[in-house]
Amino acid sequence: MRHRRILPILLASLASIPVLALTGCRKSSEPQRAQDLAKSAKAPAYATLPAGSSKPESGPERGTVTTYRGEGQILRVDSAQGRVTIAHKEIIGFMAAMTMTFRVKDSKLLDGVKPGDRVEFTLAETAQSVTISSIRRKPTG
Repeated sequence: MRHRRILPILLASLASIPVLALTGCRKSSEPQRAQDLAKSAKAPAYATLPAGSSKPESGPERGTVTTYRGEGQILRVDSAQGRVTIAHKEIIGFMAAMTMTFRVKDSKLLDGVKPGDRVEFTLAETAQSVTISSIRRKPTG
């Protein structure tokens, strides 16, 4: 007798499991958050691409180069890898002040600069990358 009462309840419970499972399935909002962050911070579009992607959804048009001027202090130079780490001030129209490692267009640009140097630099942004296209030490004083 007791089984007759439990069986309908058990069957109803089992029937609702797929419905509950489907309502819990929804598309993750993480990719959208990454895109929103990239737009609000003016971060390079390629910085938020999923692994294996090579084309950003927004940003400079293919073939165009946008340049930005920056200044800061060099913290690390890696000539072999063509990279320089700079604690920079706000780069107007591009990004807030922060410490960041940048690629350089040509490793020779790093000749003559060392950690501790205050520098002015130009960033060149394309659809695929952001690189330092020029860098020069600021006069001391």
